[in-house]
Amino acid sequence: MFWFKTRAGMMRIIRDSRGWMLWLDDDCFDGPFPTAQQACDQLTGGHTPWVAGGDPSLLGCPDSIEDWCR
Repeated sequence: MFWFKTRAGMMRIIRDSRGWMLWLDDDCFDGPFPTAQQACDQLTGGHTPWVAGGDPSLLGCPDSIEDWCR
């Protein structure tokens, strides 16, 4: 699991049996992705729906999964 705290809540990238999923707090809102970096790219590039609305690329999440907390 990777996580990053944002003003909208805790953004997480979690692996389950299907692949890597994007979560905001307790809500899974996109996935699966083959790799954690691809999930990160979708989020930071603003190419994924976001349950709270708005542009997820404006949350300030790092572009590289290596810069997320583990």
